[in-house]
Amino acid sequence: MTTNGQPTNGSDALDGLGGQVSLYDHVEAKSVTIEQGGAQSVEAENVSVSQGGIQTLTAKHVEIHQGGAGQVTAEVFELQGGGVGMVNAENAVLTQAQVGVVVAQQVQSEQTRTVFLIANQVHGQVQTLVDTRAAAVLGAAFGVAVGLVIVFFSRGGDAESED
Repeated sequence: MTTNGQPTNGSDALDGLGGQVSLYDHVEAKSVTIEQGGAQSVEAENVSVSQGGIQTLTAKHVEIHQGGAGQVTAEVFELQGGGVGMVNAENAVLTQAQVGVVVAQQVQSEQTRTVFLIANQVHGQVQTLVDTRAAAVLGAAFGVAVGLVIVFFSRGGDAESED
């Protein structure tokens, strides 16, 4: 991994398959490139990951190819052939990817699967378990259920105190 051409703090180098794999705790830089390595957290303007992973990532522009991340916050996010737990972005481009939660203004997708998808605009092929409309319906149903439980228990409590 390089950050503006220099390795960063907190690194351990391990011999991996076909080369060296580097693992980093926390990286802060203008530009970060990870190839067959990983980091716990990264804060940068531009991040590129190829066959690597990052647990927590905050950047203006993120590209991940055949890699993954736990949580990503970005203005522009591009994921190709990888997986991410949760992404919050203004624009997300997802190609042959799997993402747990996507929250974005605009999503461009091709052969992608998500669990939750909340976006103003979605273009392309995406299979999702819960989209924006379904999330609204689930939220309303949950609110009604909680309201009924509160009413039920508040009436039940009044009836018992009058005995």
